[in-house]
Amino acid sequence: MRYAFLDFLACQACHSQLACFTARERSAPIPAGPYNPGARISAGPGLGPLPEASAHEGTGCAARRRTFAQFSTPAADQKRNFEVEIVSGVLLCAACGRWYPIVGELPEILPDHLRTFDTDAAAIRESAAMMPRARADAALAFRPSSVASDDGARYKQAEMSIKEKVQDADFFGPGYSSPFNPWDPEFTLHLVSLFGIVQRVLELKKGEALLDSGCGYAWTTEWFHRAGVPVVGVDITRTYLDIALERLGPSRPHLVVGDVEHLPLRDDIFDAVLAYESFHHLPDRQRAMAAYDRVLGPGGRVVLAEPGGAHETERVAMDVMQKYGILERGMEIDDVHAYAAGTSLKRVEQIFLARATAEDLGARLDPEFLTRRNVVVEDHLFKLTKRGVAVGPVRLQARRRMWPLVKAHVKAALLRVGLD
Repeated sequence: MRYAFLDFLACQACHSQLACFTARERSAPIPAGPYNPGARISAGPGLGPLPEASAHEGTGCAARRRTFAQFSTPAADQKRNFEVEIVSGVLLCAACGRWYPIVGELPEILPDHLRTFDTDAAAIRESAAMMPRARADAALAFRPSSVASDDGARYKQAEMSIKEKVQDADFFGPGYSSPFNPWDPEFTLHLVSLFGIVQRVLELKKGEALLDSGCGYAWTTEWFHRAGVPVVGVDITRTYLDIALERLGPSRPHLVVGDVEHLPLRDDIFDAVLAYESFHHLPDRQRAMAAYDRVLGPGGRVVLAEPGGAHETERVAMDVMQKYGILERGMEIDDVHAYAAGTSLKRVEQIFLARATAEDLGARLDPEFLTRRNVVVEDHLFKLTKRGVAVGPVRLQARRRMWPLVKAHVKAALLRVGLD
């Protein structure tokens, strides 16, 4: 974990920014490139600069802040963000008193009911020798309730424990070269093609920040990072992210172990969210959409690239659900409208990628055109736009449309007149 990641991270419960107590660093020099160095760089092990007080802070936080302030250190030179990374430590929330471990270079910011506190406490014990005794004792004593209103917890725990269920030694092999799998070229090319489509639908501009939701092996996060996009990858399965760390090395995007329904990220910090074949694993999609709404700024957009409503009846999906206990449930446009109900994500579209030829120039784009031949290349893309005016970079000039592939934005009205 790089210190710059602190500018994005927040408590998953109260959404306040977190203070970082570093137990161990390691030398990991990378080029600075176009990436933000962050504002709260520690000079070394110990408690670094504190975040500013937030509106989320309530009763009790003033005393915690005073305790933190007694042993926090001023911000160091920003170039340290590109020279070292945090191997282990603890993230502390002054607002609610929660703490979260940094283990093996990855922060783990999970909701209380999905944590194993005895295991997490090892991170505190490693840091305890450098902490004031009262602070270490208070952290170790903190045990929030493990009871939560989460009907989908069993699906999440199934994903988190996937490594324990897998018998095939090669099961995780594709993660080390993801998305490339020479044993399955058709699926590889599908993944690459779909990535090319979603990046156009996202319409990212220079400087805009992206959340890669349910990033898995984080190859999509990696590609956006290498393109210069400020991007954060979140996944609930530590195993996938560990493989991503091994594949990527020190020059990588920000990655965090977290629950998409309880995003460990600040309010209004992103311009776009991508769920690339991951949203269909989420049990509570309304809660996840509300979380997207919270972390998006005005005019932000969400793009879902997901399987259709019949997905859970397919043999492969049924096998995964039965063997591993992971949820496999697709969606249609009406479902997406329901997920977004009650949020500021008011504009909901279904995106169709259609194939056309020179003979079709000037033709009317309507249901008859799309159904008279097999012209639809991709149709399970959904885009939601948050109410408000974006305040980010100036919109880039639209690129010319290229034939024979034409990206056509066809709204839900087409479904109501016979397109399925």
